[in-house]
Amino acid sequence: MSKIDDIAGYYDTHSVAGELEAAIASGAARWETNIDPNPMIGVTVRLPKSVLDAVREAATRRRVKPTALIRQWVENAVVHPDVTNLADVTALEHIVRRSVHDELVKAKLAA
Repeated sequence: MSKIDDIAGYYDTHSVAGELEAAIASGAARWETNIDPNPMIGVTVRLPKSVLDAVREAATRRRVKPTALIRQWVENAVVHPDVTNLADVTALEHIVRRSVHDELVKAKLAA
């Protein structure tokens, strides 16, 4: 019998509940209570090289990572499903950013 089989056999027939309770009581272990209700999930997307090159260029111009730009585009498409043209989304973002900046200037919180 291998070591892994010995360990599996032990945990098949024993409870560690008491050990966990003791570790929590002593402060050696704790339950995670601050759990993000909407965690980020990684996905793999296959893109043609030319498309990924264009994404990289666009990301460089915006000073963000390509993955962050792709996530922003996807989130915008979900939040604004009626806006199908990427240029419209970019224009909308510009209008919002400008409006926020103008409000901050009015409130003397920005120059």
